[in-house]
Amino acid sequence: MTGDDFVSLARRLFVTHQADAAAIRTVASRAYYGVFHSAKAFLEEIGFPVPKTENAHLFIQVRLTHANQADASEAGALLGALHESRKRADYDLSSARYQTPDFAAEAIVRADRVLEKLKSCRQEPAVGEIVRGITAYQTSISSRSR
Repeated sequence: MTGDDFVSLARRLFVTHQADAAAIRTVASRAYYGVFHSAKAFLEEIGFPVPKTENAHLFIQVRLTHANQADASEAGALLGALHESRKRADYDLSSARYQTPDFAAEAIVRADRVLEKLKSCRQEPAVGEIVRGITAYQTSISSRSR
């Protein structure tokens, strides 16, 4: 099981259940969690273990955004936007905006874009740039906390 499996499920739900508000909201959730797990796997592959706490979401977004590499930064920003969409879909049940086909389609497009960016991040020289960028970022935040 990988994060891509969740994104595939989101696509199938979108195609087969566009009239179902709960399914549409679930599309945003599965799309987000799919790319969350893909980004988590990527960071761990390159030597940055992700905490197994609620802070994992922000940890991943911030590391990618501050990686000092264009594809990683874009992936981090898109992941952050998807996270916000997922929270709204899961928690703001009074708003019909989060149960429209357009909302779900946007979540899938963003998820696909994150997966595309992560694929680029796995290539050299991007990997080296990202490792150096995240290392520098972590060094700077650890020196500020002293």
